[in-house]
Amino acid sequence: MSMIINRRHIILAALVVALGLAIFLNYKFSQPNSVATETTASKGNLGDTTYVSNQKVSGTKSDFFASARLTRSQNRDQAEQVLKSVTSNSSATSEERKKANETINQIAKDINIEGQIETLIKAKGFPECVCLINDGTASVVVKPKTSTTLSANDTAQILDIVISQTKFSKNNIKIIPQN
Repeated sequence: MSMIINRRHIILAALVVALGLAIFLNYKFSQPNSVATETTASKGNLGDTTYVSNQKVSGTKSDFFASARLTRSQNRDQAEQVLKSVTSNSSATSEERKKANETINQIAKDINIEGQIETLIKAKGFPECVCLINDGTASVVVKPKTSTTLSANDTAQILDIVISQTKFSKNNIKIIPQN
């Protein structure tokens, strides 16, 4: 019995670590594709009506943020499904169920804090951002206000927001400009 409990704990811990690793790797390696634009010579008369569609061009920079949010959501949903299966499994011990419920509650808290951080950063004038909280660290990918880099003041504002919401130390927060 002791061996089964230890094996289940190891499996549960491995799933949580694998989820964290999947989120980190997806975040680290998903870069937007550069969009090639072409300039065409204008034909026709000035003042002619030009019809355009309202479809987004795939691979734009704003798609990075939407893609990151979607991936974050999908990964969290998968983790919650695994954890909920542990809580509903009749062969799981009460400690395993308790640990799974605690992890589910922590995921819910992280989701709430990430949303608050993103809202506050956008309120400071940054056009786009996405926040990822995992295992006591926070990573914030932010689109700079005007230039391609973040100023020291911008970085300080973002750090202040993240520290006030998470209570993490400065060493556990990464700010990544996305231009």
